[in-house]
Amino acid sequence: MNTLTKSLTILSLLTGSLLSLSATQAGPEALPAPAQSALTKLLTAPASPLPMGTKLLAVRVVNGLATVDFSRELVDNFAGGDSAEMRAVNSILRTMGQFPTVSWVQVQVEGQPIDSLGGLLVLTDPLPVIRPLGQSEMLLSRHMHRKAASGHHPAGTHKKA
Repeated sequence: MNTLTKSLTILSLLTGSLLSLSATQAGPEALPAPAQSALTKLLTAPASPLPMGTKLLAVRVVNGLATVDFSRELVDNFAGGDSAEMRAVNSILRTMGQFPTVSWVQVQVEGQPIDSLGGLLVLTDPLPVIRPLGQSEMLLSRHMHRKAASGHHPAGTHKKA
């Protein structure tokens, strides 16, 4: 089987910056190694939204479902707050969303599903991944923000005073 090198991108939800990671993938069955590397990179990022001390115990991918198992620190060291919970969970979903063969993520702590991290989001069932924007979508988004900021409106939509 040929080995191909893939460049993986992890979106850091907190900082909005991009972290790059190179990994070697030997086919769909080899996905856990790059996924494990991507999640480890997320955990060790300087502005990681995941609680300090959290470790990745395992990643398994079967039929589009990634089961991501973290250490007890994910729950024990979580400081609380709805926004912090959204950032933490979304960072996991975005990190796994960069892999086209992963559609859903089940978050576990020490091999067991958890009800919630902070009480806002229900984590007992798998959650859909969040896919990163494609290059053309990012360019379009930047263009639209520039137009909105400059006060330009599409033809025919100017308001009369």
